[in-house]
Formats: sequence, structure tokens, C-alpha cells
Amino acid sequence: RDPKPGDTVVLFISAHGSLRADPKGHGQLYNLDGTGRNPSYVENTIVPYDWYLGRDDIFSRDFRHIFTQAADRNIHLTAIFDACHSGSLARGPLNPSLVPRDFDFDPRPMPPDPYPAEATATPPESRADNPVLVLSAAQKEQLAIDVQDAVPPHGLFTNALIETLEALPSNRPSADIFKRLLVTMEVAPGATHQQPELDTSVARRQEPLFGGMAGSGPPTAAI
Repeated sequence: RDPKPGDTVVLFISAHGSLRADPKGHGQLYNLDGTGRNPSYVENTIVPYDWYLGRDDIFSRDFRHIFTQAADRNIHLTAIFDACHSGSLARGPLNPSLVPRDFDFDPRPMPPDPYPAEATATPPESRADNPVLVLSAAQKEQLAIDVQDAVPPHGLFTNALIETLEALPSNRPSADIFKRLLVTMEVAPGATHQQPELDTSVARRQEPLFGGMAGSGPPTAAI
């Protein structure tokens, strides 16, 4: 509720993801209307639980603002997202029990950026001092898959992450956690078109996922 400098905060979001056209965006262009003639930049979004009541999406720039504030206060932040990073372009799974966690492309106009200065600043994951670590369930253009007939139902990414964290010591570097997670997801049924992503600095990758100092030990390999 009120973290202090030096505290570790873990943000875990399991939700639907969507896209919003952003004429002022940059990066990869997407074929949102299906014709191939009107490619558009997009903003990735998280769909809130009260979206059906008219609440707007939570945009990646909103998270960027929160992450920057935390990093400026010297709060050690790990953010984990089990949600789609895109909607209509990724190929769906063949198994009907595997359901993508995406909403259709949102046609509403993009509201103005309330933090324009941050758009050109160093991203919080790339800071030299106190970078944020963001672990995502899928690439920007991919769907995140939900296993509906599991007991209980769960995201493929979350299930693989739990398996990974139970298999490795808690003080392993984040880079080792991510390598094991990649392999675990590659062999998961239905995850053919879903690869996780780790965004942070080189130095932060050598720290444990949830903070502290990495433990020493023999080299490990994900087989």
C-alpha cells in the first residue's frame, strides 16, 4: 500500500489483453482492419474487470508511468503479466479447450497521453539505476492461452512459471528462471504460438526474480 525506498514490490496481473490504434505511436505496424491497406501503430492494453460498465482500458503508458514513479523512489519492482499482448493477428490454438485471453481490437479513439514527457524518456526497464523487471506471458503480437478444462483453470504461462519456481532455488538469477520458463512453455500443450518475454537490464537479469542477491553454485542448463 505504501512501499518505502528499498522495498520489493511484485505486481502480478492475470487478465485479458487488447489493442488500441495509436496514430502517434511508434514501432511495429499492425493490420487491424484485415485489408492490409491501412496499417496502424497500436497501444497494448489490459482490459479491467469493469470494462463492460464503460471503464476504459489500462494502457501500457499507464504502467510505464507507475513503473517510473516506483523506480524513482528506489522501489525494487517486478511486474508479471499473464495476458495477451495483441489480438486478431496471432494464430489460435487447435484444441477447443485452450482459449486465448484476448479481446477484439478496440475501435475507440486513443485518448491523449497524460504523460507526454515519459514517451521519449528512457523506459523503466532500461534504466541504468534501479531498472524495473517485466516478465510477460507472450510476445507483443501473440495471444496468451488459458486452459479451460484444467482443474482449476489456469493460464499456460502462470502454470509454467509456478513449475519453474518450484524447480529452481529462489535465489537463482532471473535469466536462469527465464531460460527454464522458456523450455517449460515450449513443451506445454497448446503453447506452440506463445513465447514469454523478459524485459529488463543486463544487470537486473543476474538478480533473483523477486529481489535480493543471486546465490552462487554450479552452472545450470535448461534441458
